[in-house]
Amino acid sequence: FGVRAKQKAYTINENLLGVTMSGGEIDKWEAPGEGARGWCAPRSAWPIEPLTVTLKFVEGEAVELDGKALPGEQILGKLNKLFAPYGVGRGVYTGDTVIGLKGRIVFEAPGLTALLAAHRALEEAVLTKQQNRFKPDVARKWVELVYEGFYHDPLKTDLEAFLQSSQGKVNGEVVLETRGARVDAVAVKSPHILNAKGATYAQSADWGVEEAEGFIKLFGMSSTLYAQVNNS
Repeated sequence: FGVRAKQKAYTINENLLGVTMSGGEIDKWEAPGEGARGWCAPRSAWPIEPLTVTLKFVEGEAVELDGKALPGEQILGKLNKLFAPYGVGRGVYTGDTVIGLKGRIVFEAPGLTALLAAHRALEEAVLTKQQNRFKPDVARKWVELVYEGFYHDPLKTDLEAFLQSSQGKVNGEVVLETRGARVDAVAVKSPHILNAKGATYAQSADWGVEEAEGFIKLFGMSSTLYAQVNNS
């Protein structure tokens, strides 16, 4: 990414993760003007044809983009260039600073938005229900600690141990598609997807009411499937 020319209306921060803009009408809690735009194209400039890309993950890390092995930072950089023309990853965010003041920004993170969508879709397929419920809380706390300057706090290390452990089976490929603004994970492929023969969801299930033998038989299925799929 390059360094933009002097900009008087807004404060602009730009790096590999994305662009943030503040100042002007943004700070006044008004609608951002068109000048508050970084990488993401406006609706009138979106391509007509949809964009489809495939990401491969190994233990939770993106290692390939459309079949080509690349370092993580190059994958993110390419995703920025691919998804920015479709306006993906742009929004307005209001947050609380460490001292309690409100901060309002326009952000653009096309590559990160796409990467997170793919990673989340793969996690949803291979992690248990309990892991999928708990992990966002851990990730949120990790971000909070780092943002507020507690980088060396032992809790951060404790959280990282869980996060690393949770990624052991996050292996596979995810197909992403966008037609503009949003990105969808339209296909997931992994040897660790928690499927079981005869246990198709909803109407296609092979069991009847008389076979269920109560709620308790099904309640722990996610954990049981995890053991069956990954210990075979």
